Amino acid sequence: MNIQINGQEQQVRAGLVSVATLYEIADCGENRIFLDREDGIDIPLLPEEYLLIHGGEKFVTGESSMESNPRLRNGLQPEFNGSRDFELPTAKISGKVLKERDDKFPGGRLFADIEGGVDAEILDDMIIVVQNEDSYFVIPPADNVDDPIDLEQCGKHKRRPPRGRKYRIRIDSEKYTVDSAEITGADILALVGKSYNEWSLNQKLCGGKRERIEPGTTVDLARPGIERFETVRRQAQQGDVDPYELLPEDTEYLEANYSSKWKKITEGNGKHGLLIKEFPVPDGYTMAQPTLMVLIPSGYPGSALDMFYFDPPLHKSNGATINALASEDHFGRTWQRWSRHYEWKPGEDSLLKHIEHIRNEIENEVR
Repeated sequence: MNIQINGQEQQVRAGLVSVATLYEIADCGENRIFLDREDGIDIPLLPEEYLLIHGGEKFVTGESSMESNPRLRNGLQPEFNGSRDFELPTAKISGKVLKERDDKFPGGRLFADIEGGVDAEILDDMIIVVQNEDSYFVIPPADNVDDPIDLEQCGKHKRRPPRGRKYRIRIDSEKYTVDSAEITGADILALVGKSYNEWSLNQKLCGGKRERIEPGTTVDLARPGIERFETVRRQAQQGDVDPYELLPEDTEYLEANYSSKWKKITEGNGKHGLLIKEFPVPDGYTMAQPTLMVLIPSGYPGSALDMFYFDPPLHKSNGATINALASEDHFGRTWQRWSRHYEWKPGEDSLLKHIEHIRNEIENEVR
């Protein structure tokens, strides 16, 4: 980038630059370097400080007895976490103090947004000379500065991951480290030893939305909102293998809440279901722990889950009627069908949410 020092054009790399580098270029002896500002208050710079070079900055040298961080006539409003909602009365601030302006992650990691280059991490003890053109953002903390960026943590909190770093990405239930912000769908599947002949790949975004990733698609890991990646078998296999795929979050939920009591079932006609034995029901029913069954359509999670089934059937202890019930045969058993419906939102709703919906419905019935 071109800058000017005492009216002379100089070349400096864009991004976060040590002021000591400017002193080497200026060769100003005992004089001090100043950032030439249009509002008339130049900022004296010290070798141990840092600033972002965007190109076009002007610097002058000279003697000075003024304080090193003078109060400005017009405060500075750099971009911080995507907005300009605070003002700095002086140009210099430590990385720690700037980071603490983040009300969610005051102990997180602070980065300078370097357009077209590698985003620079700013440590707590660094003194930054701020300009209005600057952009800074904070991401969730890590154990140390050398740790890869955890993509899932950034995505859950809608924080843009810094560009040009190592990333820790989650594929299904496992995490992997990659060395670039750009990776193809085929490369992601290769990390887990799977191919597009048998598996498809989705990326899950903050809020639940999912996007299909084709093998030649390049994924930008520095895109805000990416949480993780999910693999889905393209076609159910015969035999003892899993008859269909659930979302990783569904499996985690079932294992955490129902342990060995749940299982997948299927019939030869392609009908799929999920059973949870000894499903707990609230007081007010004659049966305390029936088996719950949910039918899983072939297009799940894009296709809606609807209604739910019990065997043995549920009856209220007080003898009152439960509306919208019917009997249906599935998987060699007769089930009590509860006709309860809600709007299914593909990309947001899941089996996890459906089971929580069932819990609410049977509680409301006896409340």
